[in-house]
Amino acid sequence: MTKMNESEVKYLAGLLDADGSLSFKFCKTQTGNTYCYLVLAITAVSHIDRKGYLLSLEKYGGKTIEYKNNAGNTAFKWQVQDRATLNKFLPRVLKHMVIKAKHWDTIFAAYTDLKGQDVTDKVEMLKALSTESRKNVGPLKAKNHPTWAWVAGYLDGDGCYTFAKRGEYGRTMHVGAIAHVDDVVALELLQKAFGGSLYEPQPDNTRLWRRGLGKTQKSFAIPFLRKVHRHSRLKGHKIERMLEFLNSSRND
Repeated sequence: MTKMNESEVKYLAGLLDADGSLSFKFCKTQTGNTYCYLVLAITAVSHIDRKGYLLSLEKYGGKTIEYKNNAGNTAFKWQVQDRATLNKFLPRVLKHMVIKAKHWDTIFAAYTDLKGQDVTDKVEMLKALSTESRKNVGPLKAKNHPTWAWVAGYLDGDGCYTFAKRGEYGRTMHVGAIAHVDDVVALELLQKAFGGSLYEPQPDNTRLWRRGLGKTQKSFAIPFLRKVHRHSRLKGHKIERMLEFLNSSRND
């Protein structure tokens, strides 16, 4: 099994903060005992995961399956359940996560404590623990600035790189991210690091952070896009188009 380098751990921390799940799985044996497992998973549709990034994660452990999602689109899911891989990976990724670190740390600790135990009489308690723990949002230690790899991962998940026509010659260019109001800690960290606007809650209980990347902000936009592009696995093609436009118009 290949060892994941720290840069990719940080990237995955961001992607998992956006789109990952960690959940209990209960299996009853023929003897009548029930045992607790933990399943780490992340999914991406094929038109986003163009280069098969999730499939490439198999070299670190786990399995990737291809399936049709509810919209009928081809999608991939990377899933890890074996204890050895989880024990190696989770402590590394948790220290870089911004949203789900406390929650995942809680259920990982419960999973570790219950190794080999019959949990028949604890199933409902553990389900309730997971639900309640998800409300405990935030990193294990306060973060003053996000790492570039985490930013790239989070924006590959919950972010959007907008590059659209405006009028005959103009372009609208910005980067943004949408999160549930309970997970706003990630958006606050992005705003603290890069400026931009953090909008008020919407009727669907989400908030939006957005930062302009147009010609008038090239001194910020080009270095920012170059740094996230270095780590991006899913939206690099969008970032490349924006950089190409900004570089071609550098002297305009």
